Parts: sequence; structure tokens; C-alpha cells
Amino acid sequence: MEPPEPDGVPEYFLFEIASYAQSRVPPQMLDNLALAYRACPELPEAIVFLLQPHSREGLETNCTVKSRRGTTRLSGVWLAVRVFEMEAQEILARQQVGVAPLALVAKTELTPAALGEQVRAVVDLESHGVRHLNLLATCQVLARFQYNDAELFEILGGRRVLLESPLIQEVFGEQLRQAAVEAEARGMALGEARGEARGEARGEARSIVRALQRRFNRLPEGLEQQVLTIQDESLLEQLLFEAMECARLTDFVRRLPARS
Repeated sequence: MEPPEPDGVPEYFLFEIASYAQSRVPPQMLDNLALAYRACPELPEAIVFLLQPHSREGLETNCTVKSRRGTTRLSGVWLAVRVFEMEAQEILARQQVGVAPLALVAKTELTPAALGEQVRAVVDLESHGVRHLNLLATCQVLARFQYNDAELFEILGGRRVLLESPLIQEVFGEQLRQAAVEAEARGMALGEARGEARGEARGEARSIVRALQRRFNRLPEGLEQQVLTIQDESLLEQLLFEAMECARLTDFVRRLPARS
């Protein structure tokens, strides 16, 4: 990213967004910094945005790798910003389209719907079609870290945004995006025969299973059937995102309702 400066000289930044302080982030950040330095005329400012707190120690803000014989080393340092410790109103007060979605994981006393309205007002300052669509998709992805509120997601564009956003296709891959599309189509087809609500839930549950199988290959015995029995559409939509984003399969399993 290269925001324009008043004197016309661009300043280069490398932004990384991490769910929380995972051990994979520092080496990944070093890799990205090396690539950015090769592509930019100068070394960019590097910043990691942490979205959620974690029980373990904070994120390392440096990383060093060395050659096999130890004669060569490559190091990098960067800034870590704990978004969950920031105030949502402070973020929104900047009136910056690209920053506003972070307010959805920041501290606030607003209701989810009220926060969504304020974020949407800033995002709507961006009138270009594809970029606006991607910003709304980003808002929904971030909102799911904190909220399970159907009204909030509708304010941020609803399911249509997720199905049409090029960002979802690029970040989560065509297969996962297609899973969301299949959930809609399969749900409608089954809905004609068994009732629309039940059909949509069954279709979305199957998409969750396919997403998990593509990411983790073999699933534990009984997990597929456990997912397929879920009828709560709001929970299924949340679990679809968890299937796309979870670092480990055990993280997904912990989000499932207890078996009766």
C-alpha cells in the first residue's frame, strides 16, 4: 500500500492481518517483507494488525532466519497493533474507508446494529463497484470474529456480498466460494421438496463439510453427521466462515454445539 503524501512522494506500507498472535505470523511476515522490498523502491513500513487477544504470549515483532552454515542471516522487525484494545469510535472518526472495517473488532459500547450502521456509512464513501463490494465483504468477515447478529450482517450487505465479492474468491479460493454458492443452490432445490428452511440448512451444512474435507482431508468419525444435523441457519453461516478460516480442525470442533 502506498498512501499519497502531501508533497507527492509515496510512502510504502506492508499490512498483515492476523486473527491472533500465532507462531506462524513472524516467519510469514518476514517472507512478505522480503517480497515487498523486492517490489518496492524502498523498504516499506511493516505493520501487523492483531484482531483478537490470545492466552499465550504476545506476538513477536521480529524474526531472523539463517543459512545452513550460519554464515548468512536475514532479519526483519515490524510494529504490532492490537486492534481489540482500540476504541471503535476512534477508528471511525478518521473517516478512512480502508480503516473503518477494523472498528468491527475494536472495543465499543454500541449495539452491533448501531456499530454496523456507522461502519457502513464510512464504507459507502467508496462508490466504486468492486472495491465497495470487497470492503463490505471484509466488514462481514471481521464482524464474525465478534458477533453473531443477523441484523448486523444484513446492514453490511448480507449474503449477496459474500457470494459476489472477488475478495472472497481470491482469499478463500474458488472452491470455498463455490461452496457458498452451492449452499444457496442446494438449499433452494431441497427446499422445494422438504421445506425451504430445512433445505437451505442442509445445503449449507454440506458445504461446510466439503470445505473442511478440502482443507483437512479426512474428518473425525461422526463429525460430518454432527454438522449435517444442525438446522440453525445463523449458526451454519457462522460455521461456514469458521470452516474457511480456522487454523486447526480442533478449533472448528470447539464451535459446534454440544451433542444431546
